[in-house]
Amino acid sequence: FGPFWDHFGIDFDRYEKFQLSFGTEYPGVSEAWNKRFPPAHHPVIVLPGATGSFPMSPDLWPLQRALKWSSTVATKAKKFIKENFADMVFVGVHLRNGIDFDRACESVPKEGLPSYMASPQCTEGTDRKVTKKMCFPPDDEVLRLTKKLVKKTKAKGLFVATDNRDMISQFTKSLKSLNVKIVKYHTEHMLQVEMAILQSADHFIGNCVSSVTSCVKRERDLRKKPTSYWGFS
Repeated sequence: FGPFWDHFGIDFDRYEKFQLSFGTEYPGVSEAWNKRFPPAHHPVIVLPGATGSFPMSPDLWPLQRALKWSSTVATKAKKFIKENFADMVFVGVHLRNGIDFDRACESVPKEGLPSYMASPQCTEGTDRKVTKKMCFPPDDEVLRLTKKLVKKTKAKGLFVATDNRDMISQFTKSLKSLNVKIVKYHTEHMLQVEMAILQSADHFIGNCVSSVTSCVKRERDLRKKPTSYWGFS
């Protein structure tokens, strides 16, 4: 993980090995962590991987309340929203349409799957199955749902976050009669800032099986903001 942290100019005081369970819902586990790494002496700990299963268990979703963006990310997101949308209502969309996702979604059969990657975020508590349309929505589905929710919310702004095609030319044509300002984050490709902007949108449309969408959705749930999904809503 050295090159990853070097990219952000972050170094560590020391490295330590440990053999502790991540299941803090079980008796004694939290106490063991606090004893091994007292918060007073270890205010920040960086772990080599996720501390739970994937996808994230629904009973752990409330932990989102403990996650806060750094001042750098929060400031950039607020500045972007103020400069581009001011006081207007805006919809945020997350497009996961890169070749990696295209290939990942090829394994979704025609009859669907009961669960796939981060799909519990939208299928939990329902009898809906994950379909190819939900996993890798075609352009017409993206345009359909976006236009539907722009009309419903009376939005005058659209923010597009994507790992590949931004579809801005298609959105411009589809929303021409609605006089909607369409933008993406041009300053730099910083996923964290895009996520912070999506969390603040008046309405958000995401990908049901994407872990990025799920993180945005968990924060929006805390703020009681609505979320919709391609091929599902």
